[in-house]
Amino acid sequence: MTAEGGEALDVALALMRAPTLRAVLRARPLPDGVGEVLAIAAGSIDSVRTAAARTGYGEAELVEASRFYVQQVLLAEDADAYRTLGAERGAGHAVLRDHHRLLLRWLHPDRNRGAEWDSALSTRVNQAWNQVRTEAARAQYDATRPAAAPAGVAPAVPPPPYPAALGSERRTNPAAIAVALLGLACAVLAWFAIHREDALQDLRGAPVSETRRAAAQRPAPLPLPPPPAPATVLAPARMEEAPTAPKSAPSAGTSAAARTPFPAEAAPTAPPTPAPTIATAGLDAPAPVRSAFAQAEDRPQERLRGTAMTASPPPTANIPLASVPPSAVPSAAAASADDPLQLFREAEETLRSVAAYLAAEGGPAPPWLDMPTGLEAAGIRNELHARHDAGKRPRMDIDSPNWTLGNHSASMLGAYRLGGRGSVVETGILRVELARLERQWRVAGLRLEPAR
Repeated sequence: MTAEGGEALDVALALMRAPTLRAVLRARPLPDGVGEVLAIAAGSIDSVRTAAARTGYGEAELVEASRFYVQQVLLAEDADAYRTLGAERGAGHAVLRDHHRLLLRWLHPDRNRGAEWDSALSTRVNQAWNQVRTEAARAQYDATRPAAAPAGVAPAVPPPPYPAALGSERRTNPAAIAVALLGLACAVLAWFAIHREDALQDLRGAPVSETRRAAAQRPAPLPLPPPPAPATVLAPARMEEAPTAPKSAPSAGTSAAARTPFPAEAAPTAPPTPAPTIATAGLDAPAPVRSAFAQAEDRPQERLRGTAMTASPPPTANIPLASVPPSAVPSAAAASADDPLQLFREAEETLRSVAAYLAAEGGPAPPWLDMPTGLEAAGIRNELHARHDAGKRPRMDIDSPNWTLGNHSASMLGAYRLGGRGSVVETGILRVELARLERQWRVAGLRLEPAR
């Protein structure tokens, strides 16, 4: 735990650049090398110089990042005694004692007069040490705490609601619309049923004489027009080898029956002359096909008496319900697959590729989100190279980058220095916008504002 060169210092530097990682780091197990971070936060000169030589960061920046990590991750209000002391539950007594000493070297009120928050944090550190300073106190404290999770296993984080990257637009609920339409249809059917029942009761209650008198006074209806001649459909030439059996033409009696008026309204009228039928000479062409309306007119009595016609209903197509593909619904494992700390490290790697691309003549280009972004970045680099010679701009360094990190987008705003170790030819502000696409950060925007 106290070994130098662990991961804790890198995590502290990452938290300094992206403070939104504090919630994730509080839920994760402590990384290796927390003892080095505590020594740097306490102001140990040897630890600060060793870390500065190894990482390349300034001493003041390392101290600030270490103290910020201790405040935000170790000394959180809901942290237990072990985490407050920067150790795991299975740490030895010597490790807990050394970490307590390093924390008080930094937070003790005698060393930081006037800092009220340091005094409050030192009280929290002393309370944690008193809970585990002896074997008996530690056993009693462990009995009140829940069982520790296996090493290296982070607590489960619920996946974000879907879709988070698609926007906050309000969606229509198709089920609610279907229920509303069904209720409206039921109301209309109930209204028709009530009014038709009232009309039938009025007809049943009327006297027979009045009904007959009204029927006698009703004018005779006009005769129905003759049915149209049946259409003859000629078969194509390639189907003449298989003739069909001829059908007899409709008889005159059937046509006359089709023109019979209503029974209650019958009047002695002469039947109209039936329409001439088309005689088909030969058996090569199929029999004429009559429409469904002409067949219905041949049976008017059945239609008037309410007898259902025996025509077969048209076939209905079975329309399957639209199913959502499995890939459209993200699973919980896919939603939580990206580690925020890993996302930040990949974003920093993309930023380094952007800085190298702007300073160098050749070399690989960073992954652009689209072609316009790449063309715009090429124009910025050409203007930068036109201002300075190639020998005077060997590298570009980003000082104190400020990150805003999300699952699908990230942005960085920081000061840049262009030049070598001995001379700086240009400084200014660099802003980089990143977008997550196909599990890779891509540069979505680039802005360079030189100061001199």
